[in-house]
Amino acid sequence: MTTEALIRPDGWLSGVMARAAFAVDVPSRDASLRELARHARAHRGAFYTAKLPVDRVADVRALCEIGFAVVDTGVTFERPMGSVTATLRDVPITLADDESGEQAALVAMRSFQWSRFHLDPRIPRETADRIKGEWVRSYVRKSRGDALLVASAGGSVVGFVAALVADGSAVIDLIAVDPSHQGAGIGRALIARHIDAYASTVARYRVGTQAANSASVRLYESLGYRLHGATYALHLHA
Repeated sequence: MTTEALIRPDGWLSGVMARAAFAVDVPSRDASLRELARHARAHRGAFYTAKLPVDRVADVRALCEIGFAVVDTGVTFERPMGSVTATLRDVPITLADDESGEQAALVAMRSFQWSRFHLDPRIPRETADRIKGEWVRSYVRKSRGDALLVASAGGSVVGFVAALVADGSAVIDLIAVDPSHQGAGIGRALIARHIDAYASTVARYRVGTQAANSASVRLYESLGYRLHGATYALHLHA
């Protein structure tokens, strides 16, 4: 496998982080890992991401030996077709427009603490927050995903769900509720709205979260999602 196949530039993340960023595919081959180590030495200041299933312990160890560190254990949940009941009076959920989409981006910038970027002690909090904000803005610009749904209260956006369709699944790509409105059932209502929106077009639903985010795990399980897989996320700061 060539270095070009092993290491893929991430132009979007490079722009948000203001540094070169690369996504790494990790085969079980020592030669390819040596290529990766040489690449990192030649790109001082760059940022690398690798994701591996949790059963590939030897490969995780090999990555750590060349400077990677595990920053997150991600868990993926799936559920079959079927609606759920979760309604909120006075909290409408609608498709975002430019104005509400920007408000959703601001919600994203103050609502995350368990993402791999937030858990990495070498990434400043403001950078991790900016990544989430720009993630939502990519939906507003329609450069990513399928739909951005927003929940509003008092004339302002208080939560959102960013949705995409992949491999026959309706995927929750990103979801957040403003800290000032958490615990009121808004997240549950957003997920229910997402499920209903794709009920006639997909065979299943999928969502990922962090093992450390126990509140999200409990919420997804209460809505019929079941554990499908787990991966380690590893970062290298060259």
